[in-house]
Amino acid sequence: MWGNLGISLFGPLTGALIATTTGSVGLAILAIVVGCSLGALLLGASAIFGATTGAPAMVSLRGLLGRRGSVVPTILNIGQNVGWATMEIIVISTAAVAVVGEAWRWPFVLVAGSTTNGVMFQQRSATGGTTAKVTPNVTGKGVPIWLKLSRTGSTVTATYSTDGTNWSSLGTATLTTPTVRLGFAVTSHNTSASTTASLSSITFVE
Repeated sequence: MWGNLGISLFGPLTGALIATTTGSVGLAILAIVVGCSLGALLLGASAIFGATTGAPAMVSLRGLLGRRGSVVPTILNIGQNVGWATMEIIVISTAAVAVVGEAWRWPFVLVAGSTTNGVMFQQRSATGGTTAKVTPNVTGKGVPIWLKLSRTGSTVTATYSTDGTNWSSLGTATLTTPTVRLGFAVTSHNTSASTTASLSSITFVE
């Protein structure tokens, strides 16, 4: 069983490492298939004893390690599972960045309100680019505040209002993506602190 876990878990990990170093998804998939196949063979071999005797793996270890000693492999197995999971998250996420690159950083336009920075209009204009201000922040306008984004063709216009009736323009930005997704985000701009926000009067008009 342990041999199976070692190879089966190492299969995806090896695939991720190959993808990280070569950037080849095909070679990574091949490594995963071979690794999992070998692991399956070992798993089948380890199951022969249990299928013959009808005893679970832990029970079969009692003859070799004793009743109390047979608990040790279980504890070690839990530890190795935690270690493997941690390693896979690190390596696979690194591999994803190597394969995809910066393509996951999509273009966007946002308008936001802040108690300290006022009203902000920002944009990432190209895939993999950086986020920049479209126009300077409007200071002295904290929350609560009304915010609006409207798009005509590839032009996005941002406006804000302090009363929901009278609107002021923040400027325009260009967004050429044919399909857009709408959403809301909240951030504290502090990795060691969380924050909350309340949103209301939300309207989508197509």
